[in-house]
Amino acid sequence: MRTRDFLYYTIIGYTMITGLMGCRDKAPLMSKEHHEIVVRLANEPDRLNPLTTRSATANNILEYLYLPLAQFDPQTMVLKPVLLEALPEAQTMEQGDFAGDIQYDFVIRKEAVWSDGYPVTGLDYLFTLKAAFNPRVPAAAWRGVLQHILDVQIDKQDPKKFTVIVDGDYMLAREVAVNFNVLPRHIFDASNLLASFSLQQLKASDPKDTTKALMDFAKGFSTYALNREQRVSSGGYQLADWNTKQEILLERNNDWWGNQIRDTSHLFDHYPDRIRFVIIPDETVAITALKDGKVDVMAQVNPDIFDELKQDEQVREVFDFFSPAVMQYYYISLNTTDAVLSDGEVRKSLRYALDVPELVDKLMHGLAVPVVGPYHPSKAYYNSRLKPIQKDLSKASAILKDDGWEDTNHNGILDKSINGRFKELTLEILITKKELGRQLALLLQSAAKNIGIDIKVVQKDWSTILKKLRQKDYQMVVMAGRHHVGLSDPYQTWHSDNAVPGGTNMTGFGTEKSDQIIEKIRTTKDSTERVRLYQALQEIIYQEQPMLFLFAPTERIVVNKRWSGESSVRRPGYFVNSFKPNF
Repeated sequence: MRTRDFLYYTIIGYTMITGLMGCRDKAPLMSKEHHEIVVRLANEPDRLNPLTTRSATANNILEYLYLPLAQFDPQTMVLKPVLLEALPEAQTMEQGDFAGDIQYDFVIRKEAVWSDGYPVTGLDYLFTLKAAFNPRVPAAAWRGVLQHILDVQIDKQDPKKFTVIVDGDYMLAREVAVNFNVLPRHIFDASNLLASFSLQQLKASDPKDTTKALMDFAKGFSTYALNREQRVSSGGYQLADWNTKQEILLERNNDWWGNQIRDTSHLFDHYPDRIRFVIIPDETVAITALKDGKVDVMAQVNPDIFDELKQDEQVREVFDFFSPAVMQYYYISLNTTDAVLSDGEVRKSLRYALDVPELVDKLMHGLAVPVVGPYHPSKAYYNSRLKPIQKDLSKASAILKDDGWEDTNHNGILDKSINGRFKELTLEILITKKELGRQLALLLQSAAKNIGIDIKVVQKDWSTILKKLRQKDYQMVVMAGRHHVGLSDPYQTWHSDNAVPGGTNMTGFGTEKSDQIIEKIRTTKDSTERVRLYQALQEIIYQEQPMLFLFAPTERIVVNKRWSGESSVRRPGYFVNSFKPNF
C-alpha cells in the first residue's frame, strides 16, 4: 500500500470567526472560460515527491499526478486496477529461492503512457522501488513497507509485463505490490544512475553507503526541479504552477490515456479543467474566500462554523455539506525519549487530568467520539474493551506523588531530582496558529496546572514542527492521525526499529513485547489471531500512554453547489477529479 495510506501526521486546529454570512451575495470570481475548481489547503506541502514527502497535504495532490498499479475506489473501497489491465490472482511459489512466497504476474495497460508520450512500464515500477531503497534517499517510511517486495522480473520481450514476488507471510502482500505511486524513470533517473544496481543490492545496502552513483542520484532526486516543477504525470492532471505560500495549479491533461478506459469507478473521472489549490492557513480568511466564491471546496471546517452554516437556510441554498466518517483521530504526541516524558507515570497523570468528553462537546459540538488508542473505532480490531480514561485529578496527583514528584519550593510546580539534578515538572507543547490546536493545548495547560505541571504553549510553523518531530526534538505536539481503509500495519508508527532520529515512530515508544506483537500481526494468516494481536498491542499502548488519545471526528466539508460531487471515507474525504460542474 502507498506510504500515504499509512498513518500520517498533521497539525490540527481552526480559527473561530464572527459575521459568518457577510458578503454571501457576492458573485463568484471563477472564470467562465474554464471549469476550474478551487480547493482550500490549510498547509503548504513540503514537496510533490511521493517517496520523500511527509505531508498529508502533498499526498492529497499527488493522488492526481502519479498513479499506482491499483487503487481503492473512493466510493466502494474495493481495490481496482488503474495502471494494470487486471488484478491477477496470487500464485504461491513451490520451489526455488522464493518457495512459499507469493508471485503476481502484472500487465500494465497498453494505453498507459506518461504525459510526455513515454509508455508506462514495469521498468518504471522497478525504478520506483530502487529509488525507495537507495539508502541515501530519505524514504524510510517507504522502505519499511516495501521491504516485503522480494524481487521484480521484467519480461524481456515486453516491459509492460513483469512479475513481482512478495513475502508470502506478509498480511498485505497484494496491497503492498500494487498500491503505491509509480514514478517516471526517464524523468527521475535520466542518467540511469540506478540501472547498474539490482533491487536486492539496494535492499541490502548499508544506510551509510557512499557509493558515488547512489549519492549523485539522491542529490538529483531532491532537486527543486524534480520536487516542485516536474510536469510529467501518469494521471489525468499535470502540475502547471506552484506559487510558494499562495497556490498550486493542476491542469487537465486532455490527451490523458485514461480517457480511453471505460470504467464505472471514480478512479478515471476527469471533469474539472483545472484544480487550483489555494494555501490559506487562517480559517477566517478561508471562510471569507468561500463566501466570496473564491474557494469551492473547504474541508476540516471548524465544528462551530460548520454547524452554524448548515443551520442557515440561505447558506444551504449555496453550499452542500458532507460529514463522512473519515479514518482519522486526534491526539497529543508525547516524546517518550524526553528526560521527563520517558517516565510513564507522568504521561498517565496527564491523561487523567484531561476531560475528553468535554472536549468533544465544547470543541467538536458532539461531532466526534472518544478513542482509547491508535485505531479508528470503525475498525473491526479496535479494542472496545478498553474504556476511555475519565478525568480524575485526585488519581493524577496520586500517581505523581507516588512517582516522587512534589513541590519542594512551594511555587505551585512539582519537582524532583532526576539523575542528580533538580528538575521542575515543566513541559512544552508545540502548536501552529490554528485555533483548535491552540484550544486543545490551552485546555491541557489548564488541566495540568491543577496537578502541579507547568505547560508552556509554543507556536511554530508546521515545517519547523515536522522537523522537530522527525528528530525527536520536542516534548508534546497536537496531532491528527489517519488510517488506510483496510488493515493497518503498525510497524511504521510503533516498532522500535523506527524509534530513531529521522524514523517514522515519532513518539520513540517501543518495547520488546510490543515489537514481537507487531511482527506477528504482519505475518499471521489467521484473521481471528490477527484481531487478538491488534487488541493486545492496543492494551500495551493504553497502559503506557505514549500518546494522549482524544477523539475521532467526522469530516466537515463544504462544497459550492456550482459543483456536484460525493464524499468518501477515504481521505481527504473528497476527490475533486470526480466533481462535475453545474455551470
